Parts: sequence; C-alpha cells; structure tokens
Amino acid sequence: MLSGQLPNVVPLQIHLLNEHQIVFDPSSNGQHIVEFGETADTPLLAFFKANQLPGATGHLAQTLTYQEFPEQFVLKSLEHNPQSKSWHLQQSGFALG
Repeated sequence: MLSGQLPNVVPLQIHLLNEHQIVFDPSSNGQHIVEFGETADTPLLAFFKANQLPGATGHLAQTLTYQEFPEQFVLKSLEHNPQSKSWHLQQSGFALG
C-alpha cells in the first residue's frame, strides 16, 4: 500500500508470457531457482487463472478487467512459493488497481 493512501492502491504489473521478474537468493541451487521461477504465478497470471474458476467466483472474475480486480479480490502469496500469487474474494475493504 502506498503510504497512508485510502483506498489502497495495488500496483498491477504486466509482462509477456515467461518474461516475468523473480527475486532469488544467489546462493540457492540453480535448478531450484529455475523451477521456482517456472512455477511462480504473477498477479497477471493469477488473474487469468481466476477467470477460469468455476461457479460464482469465476463468473464475477470474468466481469472485471485487470484494473478493476483489486476492487473485489485480494492478492495473496502462496505458502509453498511466496513469489507465486493467487486472487481471493475480498471479505471487506476496498482497493484500486
């Protein structure tokens, strides 16, 4: 969140397929870094996956643009890969993309 700004402003990155940035520990195993990067979902990739979800969540996702997404969904990191992101329906609050 930008310092003290309401509503929350979520920066939404865009990138070409397989051209997203990853952050890694240079002392990590090279194969681990490659696998980590190949499986990482960025906010943009998570947006596309959310649009493929079945049911009401997927239907809502399909009605929103990428920029509108933070108004209804919140971005969370996955436990097994903190660089990988997933969108979840917001329980409360409001944000802008």
